[in-house]
Amino acid sequence: MAGIRTAKDNEVKAMVLANVDSRKLDSVAAVLLQFSEIRSIYLTTGRSNLTIEVAVQTVKSFHELLTGKLSSIERLSITSSDMIIQTMKSGKKAMNRLDPRQVRRSGVVAFSRGYGQNK
Repeated sequence: MAGIRTAKDNEVKAMVLANVDSRKLDSVAAVLLQFSEIRSIYLTTGRSNLTIEVAVQTVKSFHELLTGKLSSIERLSITSSDMIIQTMKSGKKAMNRLDPRQVRRSGVVAFSRGYGQNK
């Protein structure tokens, strides 16, 4: 689809926000590093203290990652997950804005200012 940029066109990318007891961070990170679906792990501030970037082949496999692998990790609590529908900027390269007509054709529903509105 024109305008959308991911590492691979057929990937589903997402950011998973989670909390982990800081005393267990090393052991939880060691478990997370074993999963091939996990691209990056960030220690963060705010409502959660861990942000996990994942890339999988399908929405179903994303669901299975969340409800199976990640939910079984002791001391890891998932607070939210956000699927990435378009990369607006990566590194120094800015991407084209997704045309709302492409959103409708793709079956993806985007709820954000300007997306999916008739013009």
